[in-house]
Amino acid sequence: MPGAGKLIALLLLFVSLSASAETAVLFVVPTKWVVARQFFPILDLLREEGVRVDVASDRAHTHEFWEDYVACQTSSAAPSLSRYALDVILTYDDVDVDSYDAFLVPGGHSHHGIIADERARAILTLAASAGKVVGGLGQGVSVLVELDLIAGHKATIAPGDADDAPTPNSVRIIEEAGGTFIWDCVVTSSSPSTGFTLITATSQCVHGFAREVLRCLEAIAPDLH
Repeated sequence: MPGAGKLIALLLLFVSLSASAETAVLFVVPTKWVVARQFFPILDLLREEGVRVDVASDRAHTHEFWEDYVACQTSSAAPSLSRYALDVILTYDDVDVDSYDAFLVPGGHSHHGIIADERARAILTLAASAGKVVGGLGQGVSVLVELDLIAGHKATIAPGDADDAPTPNSVRIIEEAGGTFIWDCVVTSSSPSTGFTLITATSQCVHGFAREVLRCLEAIAPDLH
């Protein structure tokens, strides 16, 4: 059939366009010490809405997230010290910035591992330069401060309980980084001068951070549901 070749070509083009239109998020994490309750609720919500979520670290390994995720979902249960594992197959070297719409740094206790890694720093700074959504939760905000990604934006940082007054140190950290401190648990800022959208949130506002990331993704891809 003379038209068969054209039909196949059109089908391949359709598949290619569909794949390229996929909404995708990348978590940039250090080797260990990411807190489960500041990671898995975000991952779950995004995946439930049809977003592809990948995780990149300095090496491919079984990543250990401290504090049991299930225990953290019940208001009365104190976080346990068990580990929740996830296989991380992407290294920083594998990341193609153009393949993702948003780049997130979750909370944890070793954010300096990201700051110290030139490849991780390059991913986040390139993402900002490319106009992507860049977000930090809890200690993840400290990473964005260190990478000079706060300048020109409104942002928040710990302690962040919206019922408490912000500390002078919180205000100082954001202002010295060239940003404007906002007293809230989640702050989204789009700046014409920087060209990218910044989402910052305190560790108390995990679900609010996840919903705000989703809202920004829906602005990019209206068909996302």
